[in-house]
Amino acid sequence: MRRIARQWLLIGVTLGLFPALAYAEGDELRGVWKGSLGKQEIMACFNDEASGSYYYLRYATLIRLNKKKLEPQWEEAIDMVTGIWTQLVVKNDELSGLWQKIGELNTLPIQLKRVPQTIPNDTEANNYQACGSDAYAKLLDEQQKVIVGKSENFHGISYRYHRLKWAVADVVVETIELLAGTPQTVAINKLLYQSFTKDIADLKDCNRQLLERAVISGGTSIKITPRFIGTHFLMIERDWDDEVCGNGKSGRAFITYDLATGAEADFSHWFIGDLNATYKHEDSSAAAKAITELRKIILPECIRVNGKENISDGETCISGESYYSIRLSRKGVLFDEGGINGAVIEIPYKKLMPYLSKEGRGEVTLLMKSKLFELPSSF
Repeated sequence: MRRIARQWLLIGVTLGLFPALAYAEGDELRGVWKGSLGKQEIMACFNDEASGSYYYLRYATLIRLNKKKLEPQWEEAIDMVTGIWTQLVVKNDELSGLWQKIGELNTLPIQLKRVPQTIPNDTEANNYQACGSDAYAKLLDEQQKVIVGKSENFHGISYRYHRLKWAVADVVVETIELLAGTPQTVAINKLLYQSFTKDIADLKDCNRQLLERAVISGGTSIKITPRFIGTHFLMIERDWDDEVCGNGKSGRAFITYDLATGAEADFSHWFIGDLNATYKHEDSSAAAKAITELRKIILPECIRVNGKENISDGETCISGESYYSIRLSRKGVLFDEGGINGAVIEIPYKKLMPYLSKEGRGEVTLLMKSKLFELPSSF
């Protein structure tokens, strides 16, 4: 407590050394600014009279700015208050002031110039959030780089991660690259990177929302984990956790790739009868409608696991109109209805044999004879 009191005493003494000025507030500060803090180049923005942020061009890490009530100074913080901006004065579209580290007497000059902005036609000027504008955010976005990790191995499959982390709110998205270099793995990498590119575009939109609100806590992440390898099949788990832009939503999808063809695996031809595989869940994972014969073994297993009372609610047990995604495990095939309360039923490979096509029986026989490796899911 004494240390904190001493720090603010030093700040108070420093502020008392300067004569009274008409310090900039509200509309004067609103906008985007570029210039220097000491000898470092920075970009800064102020949304209104209470919130803003800035970043060093060299580091591209967002630092929040909050107006201290009833005082002509702004506090800067990432996880805690580290410094203050004082003596801010605007004159002829130039902003000057002083930066001071908490607990120290020395100050650094702030010299910024207003960056011209074009306000969208459908946005009222007084509602325009400068911190989410292209003038401020575009450069920050461009400075975020995809980091390529070291080679890793999942039971004979060599791969490495590609990750992109924004400066805002622990926003992270990743994918994997298979390293075998065969035409098939090159094709799979293309599919993986297409999804990665889409995720980046979506998270850039999230990034803008966070910037507009000057949010730097919480986070959004999309993570990829290899989960299963057997004969020529590789399954990955795609987890997403969106604490900010998705209002706390999280989820997962399992995607299986055929290492023999370089395409996403299609299990619909494994089964006798017509599996309608055209349906897509919201997470874009392929799903198929259960045929009558197959439900004869899925439904009793669901009742055994979840109880008879759940047979008709359409949430816990797979009903006649339900769709499911299909994935492989060491013991058998998993039928996943999806959703928080959806059923996930595992049917042993041997028990499935009467319901499989000739091609399906051949594939399953190979799986049963080979070594299967499975990393348990976090869900």
